[in-house]
Amino acid sequence: MSRIRTARTVATLLAGGVLAAAVLTAGQPAASDVAIPVADVAPTTEMTNVPLTGSAGEPRPGTTYGKAEREIRVERNTTGTFRAVSLSWEKGVRLDHGAHATVRFHRNGEWTAWQDIPLGGDQDSGEAKRTGSGVFFSDTADGAQLRLTTEKGELPRNLRLSLINPDKKPEASGSKGTQRLTMKPAAAVGTAGASAADRLEPVVHTRADWGADESKADPGLKGMDTVRAMVVHHTVNGNAYRPEDVPSLMRAIYTDKIENEGYGDFPYHFVVDRFGGIWEGRRGSIAASPSASPKAILGGHAAGYNTGTLGVATLGNFEPTEEGSAKPEPDMLNGVRDILAWKGAQYQLDPKGKAVLDFAGQKPKTVDVVSGHRDVYATLCPGEDLYALLPALRQQVADRMAQAQETAGIAPAEPRARR
Repeated sequence: MSRIRTARTVATLLAGGVLAAAVLTAGQPAASDVAIPVADVAPTTEMTNVPLTGSAGEPRPGTTYGKAEREIRVERNTTGTFRAVSLSWEKGVRLDHGAHATVRFHRNGEWTAWQDIPLGGDQDSGEAKRTGSGVFFSDTADGAQLRLTTEKGELPRNLRLSLINPDKKPEASGSKGTQRLTMKPAAAVGTAGASAADRLEPVVHTRADWGADESKADPGLKGMDTVRAMVVHHTVNGNAYRPEDVPSLMRAIYTDKIENEGYGDFPYHFVVDRFGGIWEGRRGSIAASPSASPKAILGGHAAGYNTGTLGVATLGNFEPTEEGSAKPEPDMLNGVRDILAWKGAQYQLDPKGKAVLDFAGQKPKTVDVVSGHRDVYATLCPGEDLYALLPALRQQVADRMAQAQETAGIAPAEPRARR
């Protein structure tokens, strides 16, 4: 297929509830348009939404169900290049268990192979206003083709495909995204204090480091009294990113969660990339502690169990696929261990213990202090290959905390349920 200057989107709905969409946009950006971890100006994020179904789940005008071998197409205008796609739909509408989405990208005049898009979003989050697949990340592309198949032949209401470019170069003047993307040296944290928590503090890149547009998030901080449990997630965006891609990924997820799904801010408190880098997600998560105000930050990561929990997301997808397992790399696991040990020490948690969580209108739930998302919500998150490692991770976090406590002259805490 030849490249075109005027963008178009082609959506195709086939028999059996198969929706296919192709989006073609303008040419590739120059290398200077792509963000790297250290830059003079933080890029802005641009998102183009392509409506696919209406308020009753019907295909948009010009797109209807068809019999075998029949397809009907619809064109929609869009602009710009992009690096990520996502699907979102009306909240409260669940895709059937047989739903399957695949996407392929158009770049350098060719189409990539088809890739699966995970569809297991947090469909009951109290903060979100829509449900979504999460961001699927790619190298810069000028087109995408999407196929969505549902077993029962029903499509979710108000379904849309979003094309996200987190590396749009801001205008020379009047730009809001002027933060410098700097990285903290390792010696800057974790060595000055005498307490166990001070000694455990790792390098954490701030929101300014990944170029958060603070005007997108709700103003102020949403606080809570304490943290009782820490919940591990995965972001399902794929695992083949480079170090310089991480700030772009963070901006793409941030924009998708706020502008597509209606979150007030980044849903997770912290994100750990596959190279072991730790990034602040939700505003205020670094500074919050029992001696600060607020003492803890209310996240948007665990549906009804956001209160009393801290969300740490791994940047990737760790659910096995037909291609095999997707185990997280050691550097990533070390980063997760370090952020859990630091925050666990701050809130005096026992990483091998239990916690009691409250959900309005339901019975209190007892979970592991270090839990997976699936322990508090019906989801595959954080993926089978990561979830299987949580017992070993709890032990590693406990060992790290115990070592810091001994060094600081503090005896390790006795196991107990936090409430």
